[in-house]
Amino acid sequence: MLIKVDELGGSVVQLHSGAVIETHNLVSYESLGVNRGFTLTYDSERADSRPILHFDYSNVVFNENRRLMAELTVQQGMFEYEIAGGTNYWSIPEEGGNIEAALQGDMRGLGSGRYDYQLSTGLLQLNGETLNGSTITYTGDIIHVNSIGSIFGNGWGLSGLEEIVENVDGSVLIIDGDGGELLFEILEEGGYDSPPGDFSVLEKLEDGTFRRTMTDQMVYSFNADNKIASVSDRNGNTTQYIYNNEGNISTIIDPVGLETNFSYTNGLVTSISDPGDRETVLEYDTAGNLIR
Repeated sequence: MLIKVDELGGSVVQLHSGAVIETHNLVSYESLGVNRGFTLTYDSERADSRPILHFDYSNVVFNENRRLMAELTVQQGMFEYEIAGGTNYWSIPEEGGNIEAALQGDMRGLGSGRYDYQLSTGLLQLNGETLNGSTITYTGDIIHVNSIGSIFGNGWGLSGLEEIVENVDGSVLIIDGDGGELLFEILEEGGYDSPPGDFSVLEKLEDGTFRRTMTDQMVYSFNADNKIASVSDRNGNTTQYIYNNEGNISTIIDPVGLETNFSYTNGLVTSISDPGDRETVLEYDTAGNLIR
């Protein structure tokens, strides 16, 4: 039976970033008395990763020769990426007062991971052809997830389909297809520090793979490619994730052996078949965007 993506779902817009989050639920089924199903999630920041960094000045006095300056650079380890646009300048509004501004960094060509940024800003005075004044530099990090080229369409992911990114500073980023991500800092004495509000334990095993254990003894195991391989509960009920030769998900097997299968055309998932032989068909435009 052919079906379209379930209409149950929704979308929200994040006010500060303008990011659009949209979800579509696939038809679920019951197994071991549990309602099982998957959700496709779209995150516009993952589809078009250009994070916005905000900054402000208070009680600014207007001067026609005064300029607000800002420059953004992004680093990962020894590599530094200068954000397109270079140094930016703005005139001061005649009313002066409190000024809010922002820079948007184009990170669409960078892989997922943790990046450090330096945002230099200042109020400078134009004297002839030169600008004089002091600047201040703010530092921080950006958690960047790039889903351009996703197998479900640009910016789309599947709930529960997790992957790990090892950052150059030793920290570990867990990315979920549901739009969530968690950053685990590396500890000097070894092991990883869970993010605030998360009480799971992340381990790197002797074979180089990762394992995450939740407080309820649910265990998430990852394969050598840092992709989710299995999820087991305390009773040993295990969901397995099988991948094809290209490293893309091909089958998800639930604890009683019922399968959800994924079929591809030109590297994109074009159908998802559940244990009830119901087939969800996905369609894309020529740019790899999910359109239906």
